[in-house]
Amino acid sequence: MREKATQPDDPLIVESSVPTLQSLSRIQQRLIQSAGEIVQEDAAAILYQHTVFCQTAMPYRDPGDHARVWERVNGHTHLKIIAGEAMHPEEGRLIALGLPFGPKPRLILSHLNAEALRTGSPEIEIGASLTAFVKRLRLDPNPYFPDAAACS
Repeated sequence: MREKATQPDDPLIVESSVPTLQSLSRIQQRLIQSAGEIVQEDAAAILYQHTVFCQTAMPYRDPGDHARVWERVNGHTHLKIIAGEAMHPEEGRLIALGLPFGPKPRLILSHLNAEALRTGSPEIEIGASLTAFVKRLRLDPNPYFPDAAACS
């Protein structure tokens, strides 16, 4: 600590090189709490994403039935999603599918990507059926038919 007099008749002002502590904002408190939780987590539980998915994304809103291609470019990174077709079980012909959008397809893509990066393989085991895979992700396998489980 050092003491310094500004003028002969002023009282001594004591200055310190130790900074005074200020209270933390709620955001700063949450950041510190999150950092502590991350440090305590199991390293194997960390999910990784490919850089393409960190720089671009799938549509978050329905692009409409007319949209067959979703394309995003960020620098040298390019993502292109082309809507596909699937066999209609009753009509026995291929029908056009829309582009995936919203949080659930993003969650599924993130899971598949993390599994590929974690295992180091381009092949990912999804299970015996799509329903089993969706249940493993803790999603509702019947989002449009909430009473379907009760009917079977």
